[in-house]
Amino acid sequence: TGGKTVSGPTLFALADLAMWTLVLTTRGMAAAERSVTTSATINFLRRPLASEGIVVEGRIDRDGRRLVVGTLSLYPEGRPSKPVATVTATYGVPPVL
Repeated sequence: TGGKTVSGPTLFALADLAMWTLVLTTRGMAAAERSVTTSATINFLRRPLASEGIVVEGRIDRDGRRLVVGTLSLYPEGRPSKPVATVTATYGVPPVL
């Protein structure tokens, strides 16, 4: 919090929340409540400044029966051509028993 950059764990948490939100919007609350992060890969591309807001854009690449795969791009507010990180994430959505 005292530095001039946004930490990697903060970016990862933001991306994970965004991916969960994608699951929520595509599958509904019942599925989102059961979903878990199965895997996630983050690529840090440049140092994000703490003075700028971070925007996350994401899309679902595959919405299968039990797995949802998405790609996310994190960039400074107002500068989508300068991403600070990209993420590929897979969420597991267990069936209702």
